[in-house]
Amino acid sequence: MGQQQRCHHGLQRLVGYLSPCRASRLVQPWGRCCQHPDPAAEPPPSPAFLLLLLLLLLLLLLPSRVSEQPAELCPAASRSLGVPGPLPPSCSPMAGNAEMASLEESFRKFAIYGDTKATGQEMNGKNWAKLCKDCKVTDGKSVTSTDVDIVFSKVKGKTARVINYEEFKKALEELAPKRFKDKSKEEAYEAICQLVAGKEPINVGVTKAKTVGAVERLTDTSKYTGSHKERFDESGKGKGKSGRENIVDNSGYVSAYKNAGTYDSKVKK
Repeated sequence: MGQQQRCHHGLQRLVGYLSPCRASRLVQPWGRCCQHPDPAAEPPPSPAFLLLLLLLLLLLLLPSRVSEQPAELCPAASRSLGVPGPLPPSCSPMAGNAEMASLEESFRKFAIYGDTKATGQEMNGKNWAKLCKDCKVTDGKSVTSTDVDIVFSKVKGKTARVINYEEFKKALEELAPKRFKDKSKEEAYEAICQLVAGKEPINVGVTKAKTVGAVERLTDTSKYTGSHKERFDESGKGKGKSGRENIVDNSGYVSAYKNAGTYDSKVKK
């Protein structure tokens, strides 16, 4: 039944219920009454009657308008109007699937950090603390390392030492109001997820080996002198036997003649 049909049906029921021919001779404002054939004898409708009629029409129209657009309502409006069904994607935290995938990828990278046997499905407390530090979740004021440890102990199982991805999201949800105090709960959760999404562990303290002084002269082949210099090529690779000995070319035309190519140079002189 469409909206116009429901309104028409409601008006018919209202007219029949308030008809002066059925009850206590009430006035019918939209037509003649069967008991008052003379139009001049009919009194005008009262303002109270018209106001009551207007309220009844609004009550008939309101439910149909609410039921036609439940998918466009945000969580607060849906709960206040009692509209059933899941929340619309545009109103839920972290609405984008790509952003959720990026968040899960960051969880996996931090979960396997420093552990070659890790599967990326679970994260220990040490890596959780590193994630919060590297992603700027901890700022030293609103959220400290102590807060991070407390939340980790709160969301994990009683006997567990690690958290999975769902528990990881609960931990972020716990820290969000503390990290972003000026935002609502949903906005704070979305903001803290944006801090983590797409990030990866930062390698701190990993530097190249540097040699100085006498050690540098021992390891840098370009600074070798004398016979040691001949043992390496320009790239620093060892030459092997050719760098240690002077190999004489004994090739010749016959076994008794070993210096091939030298006869012509001697004759010309």
